Amino acid sequence: MLNGSAWPVNAYSGYRSIMTLQDAIRNSSNPTAVRTAMKLTLPASYAFMTENLGFTTLTNDDMTAAGALALGGLSKGVTTREMAAAYASFARGGVYTTPRTYTEVRDHNGNVILENKSESHVAMKESTAYAMNELLKNVVRSGTGTGANFSGMTIAGKTGSTNSNNDRYFVGYTPYYTAAVWVGYDTPTRIVASGNPAATLWKTFMSKVHEGLPNKDFEVSSADMVSVTVCTQTGLLASSACPAHTVKVAKDYAPTLTCDGHISVTVCADSGMLASDYCPNVTTAYVLDLSQPNVSSGWGYKRELLTTPLSAALQATYQAQLEEGLISSIPAGEPVHTNSGTVQLYSDLAYSGVCTMHTTPLEPTPDPDAPDDSGGDNGDTTGGENTGGDNGGQTPSDNTGTAGESAGGETAGDNGQFLNWLLNNGGTGR
Repeated sequence: MLNGSAWPVNAYSGYRSIMTLQDAIRNSSNPTAVRTAMKLTLPASYAFMTENLGFTTLTNDDMTAAGALALGGLSKGVTTREMAAAYASFARGGVYTTPRTYTEVRDHNGNVILENKSESHVAMKESTAYAMNELLKNVVRSGTGTGANFSGMTIAGKTGSTNSNNDRYFVGYTPYYTAAVWVGYDTPTRIVASGNPAATLWKTFMSKVHEGLPNKDFEVSSADMVSVTVCTQTGLLASSACPAHTVKVAKDYAPTLTCDGHISVTVCADSGMLASDYCPNVTTAYVLDLSQPNVSSGWGYKRELLTTPLSAALQATYQAQLEEGLISSIPAGEPVHTNSGTVQLYSDLAYSGVCTMHTTPLEPTPDPDAPDDSGGDNGDTTGGENTGGDNGGQTPSDNTGTAGESAGGETAGDNGQFLNWLLNNGGTGR
């Protein structure tokens, strides 16, 4: 949240609820990037960028800005040269090499008069580099980076943009080369283009650079990885109730808990809220409950529900419901809703509360197997209810009345005469 509004916004409209890291990176989910940076802590993220990946333009102000470290928009920005060098470490199995524009200079006799040596160091574990390659290949195959894709080569990369699309970025790499492309104006101006022009430009020259080169995958070992089948919504080991897929993860970080987050609840078909006893039309909804023991323990943090201030209209609606006794208190705010078709969370339903649309008790549903006590066939009844046990207005000890007499003083036909005989003559047979 930023100044009472949901933040950060995405290039796509709205929010898509919880998602896997694969989907978040492929679709460029900005909230996921910010949450990841905050989970790692900003000082640790800053140190990784400056010490492990060789960025030299970051300032102390950047170290305290989650948006800058996670999304860009740094105080002094970064250079395409340093961006290319950082991404190249993924292709090299986690080894970072300082970038250089030349290797050596020789005189006319072939003697080396200038030598530009590079320095290399391990920036990350090989398993981390493997995971990043898989994540970033998805971006080019089916995400925001499809504009950079060309056939016959393994490609990974990531798109980027700034507010109002004044800057467009794409950094991509193959098993052979890495390149970073920035597109923008000297004086920041909105870029209007179909797709990402940086990715289009990257494809234009990189496809020519790779002509004649055989396709191959990144030479990064997965020896420290293990294949596991996980729930696509929680990342825990999949249960029979989970949507699942198989992924490779580092052995040390493979999940050990089985997902228990999928539950069913009864909701009102009219309001979409949790059903009350008064709702005539109900349906079963399958939702994700993040408070379940394994999910809560496996994630290691408690989900925070984000809310925005109530609108005047919604405040008035809640106030009316409060005065009618339909709710016990007015919510502090309106939850930030996710786009339709995304994962539905039980906490969102619970926050909205039980349905208040229906306030009238339901009529009891007739039991088709129950005896017919309507009165037309069963003797004397008053108001549809028997007043004297099973036989109308006359009890076994009172044989003076007229069995079968209705509330209106009329007899009930043959049934009344039969009951009269039964009470007066058949009583001794009981």
